[in-house]
Amino acid sequence: MKRLQLLSLVSILVFAFSFQSCKKQEGVGTTPPEQAHFTNKTSGSYKIITAGDVFKIPIGLTTVSSSQRTVTISVTSPSGAVEGTDFTLNKKSFTFNANQVIDSLVVTGNQSSYLLGEMDTLIFTISSPGVATSDYNMMYTLYVSGPPPPCNNLTSTFNLSTLVGNYVNTIESYNAGTPYGPYTARVSSAVQTGPTTGTIKIYNLWDAGGTSTWNDITFNLDWTDRTNQTCNVVEQSSGIGDAGTLSATYAGSQVAVRPFAGREGTFEYCNQKINLKFQLGFAGATSGWFTGLYAVTLER
Repeated sequence: MKRLQLLSLVSILVFAFSFQSCKKQEGVGTTPPEQAHFTNKTSGSYKIITAGDVFKIPIGLTTVSSSQRTVTISVTSPSGAVEGTDFTLNKKSFTFNANQVIDSLVVTGNQSSYLLGEMDTLIFTISSPGVATSDYNMMYTLYVSGPPPPCNNLTSTFNLSTLVGNYVNTIESYNAGTPYGPYTARVSSAVQTGPTTGTIKIYNLWDAGGTSTWNDITFNLDWTDRTNQTCNVVEQSSGIGDAGTLSATYAGSQVAVRPFAGREGTFEYCNQKINLKFQLGFAGATSGWFTGLYAVTLER
């Protein structure tokens, strides 16, 4: 028993000595080497929405020093961007004063070089005569572009979802009578059905108000001819609203709509403007069509 107790005591002493040894070694070898690097990221995107917009790339040193240190930057462009023409830099040689560890490379793009959808790639590399270069963050890739190209009804790709939303300047007239408005109608959905065709649904035409508000009416869009973008109503005789909103005589019947013969509606994609022309009617126990043209212009 005494031998076992002795062995146990020896084991405890060895463990305690090992623990103390570990404590004494803590912190040894944790000082990082002095290196220059781009901080946090290795790439970024720079969109020059407004002339004069800049992009800042942080440059850092891994250690503090009481001495002055210099870091040099070089730039190349595989896409052919020219320094001084397409972009400028605040400097390429960075002097870090005593105790300074962060500075910024400032890139100023020339917006006029990127107004038609052009894009460039700039690759920045750190070269430091007096400071070692980091292996993990020595290069930074910047992707430069300008604002979206202006919308062009003849050439732009149409994204119908941009038509969805409120049109607070909606004005209508019936049979060339006194215009009514402005009021708010809403394009509630827009779906492309082919390369140059689609449908939209418009809510609150006629502006009947309250519980009498008309539901969605569907229109077909066609921009096969970019100079004549058409928007024509799909014939519908139920689910819109009570025809009593048109005339008390037809209360209880359904509002009906159909294209007006010889009169097409149009839309202007880039201007977010929709011009509707169609015929109103009623459907139920009796049905019929009013003779006047119902014309509506929706603008944002």
